[in-house]
Amino acid sequence: MRVTPPILLSVVLAVAGCERPFVDPTPPQIEVVSPNLDEVQGEPTLRLELRVTSFRTVDRVELDDEALALNPSTGLYEATRSLVEGLNAFRLVAVDIEGTELVDTLYAFHFPGVTSLLTAAVLPSPLANHAATRLPDGRVLLLGGVGASGQVRTDAIAIREQGAGTYIVTEAGTLEVARAGHTATLLPDGRVVVVGGARQAEANEVGDLVETAEVFSPASGTSETLPLRGPPIGRTEHAATFLQREGRLFVYLYGGRGRLSGGSFGTRSDLTVLEFRATSSGDSLVNLSPEGGIGALAPVAEHVLVPLPPDDDAARLLAAGTYTAPGSPASPVAARLRFRPSSFFFPFEVLEEPVSPLLVARTGHAATPFLSSNALVAGGRSPDGTPLSSLEVFADEVGRFFRFPTDDVALRVARHSHTATLLPSGRILLAGGVDALGRPLSSLELFLRRE
Repeated sequence: MRVTPPILLSVVLAVAGCERPFVDPTPPQIEVVSPNLDEVQGEPTLRLELRVTSFRTVDRVELDDEALALNPSTGLYEATRSLVEGLNAFRLVAVDIEGTELVDTLYAFHFPGVTSLLTAAVLPSPLANHAATRLPDGRVLLLGGVGASGQVRTDAIAIREQGAGTYIVTEAGTLEVARAGHTATLLPDGRVVVVGGARQAEANEVGDLVETAEVFSPASGTSETLPLRGPPIGRTEHAATFLQREGRLFVYLYGGRGRLSGGSFGTRSDLTVLEFRATSSGDSLVNLSPEGGIGALAPVAEHVLVPLPPDDDAARLLAAGTYTAPGSPASPVAARLRFRPSSFFFPFEVLEEPVSPLLVARTGHAATPFLSSNALVAGGRSPDGTPLSSLEVFADEVGRFFRFPTDDVALRVARHSHTATLLPSGRILLAGGVDALGRPLSSLELFLRRE
């Protein structure tokens, strides 16, 4: 009888027991070779080329449960899919011969966009750093801003979209106070609350700020100063949103440059809560927040707030801009802000949900709702001050931006400090701004669906 030496047996058992752990459990890896899915797809057909690599042999690759064919000449898996306007999602699975699989989702955003410079309609004079509001009758109201020679203006201008692509520009009244970098917020009765701003083209100190508010009536073309109770409104280049609760009307201000706690001047990261009160004795505005504001969000100025579809009982907005910390490079930032009814002193609590940032660091850009649940961002200026012609779209469903390829879709005039407004037709109107030579513009552009 032969006895197996114990040492030899232990070696045999060790080798047998370690055979499977040495098998690489890494699933296949997938690379999208073409097209660039970070870009908005202009064509309705998506032609995908995928490179799939694996430690072991790839058994199959599926897109939405359909097996993809391998092109032997390129070594790439290929697929063709039709796209709908907006966000498209495709479930992708890659499996090796051991059954180890990778499951992922590919996103493609489709919109056949084009820009067009209006030649038959221009502003009466160049304008930048103004505020724009779409009125209930469909007109776009432009208020205040900076003129050609750098003067701050009181003008009100209305732009109406007629049939067959015709646009009518008319003078629509005046503000009580010349201001730039302010906000204009529509009330349910059709009037517009105008808040903050500066009395010169660029504010550098607290003394440059316009700390009053007024209410403009598009019907009469006149404006009245709103008596203010509470701390002064010390902001310019901020963003604003209107909220309503139990019959009370509120305007929330976020960011901008202005008065900080202690009276110094800088970029603000807080919120100011204003309540608009209409009584038989007259209208007034009440600042419910302390002088230093409430909350602590990213400190940004010349940013945007864009309404998104509400979520349960909460209003939702996209905040997107660029944060510049002392001694650090400019960083694009973005977040969803949820305004949820509160039982505390302030009518809403604000919850911040970070999302993927803008793809390009930009300030002085303009934005508007786009395709119902998304937002379009246009133009602005880079950290070195260069006006931009690029456009991005934020897809709310996945919380990220897609860029339009600049070779195909870009503003006809690179501009910053302009406005963007969604028209009743679904077109987007871009008005005024500052060009590469630092001059205010009188031109109007459209962003629209390519025919």
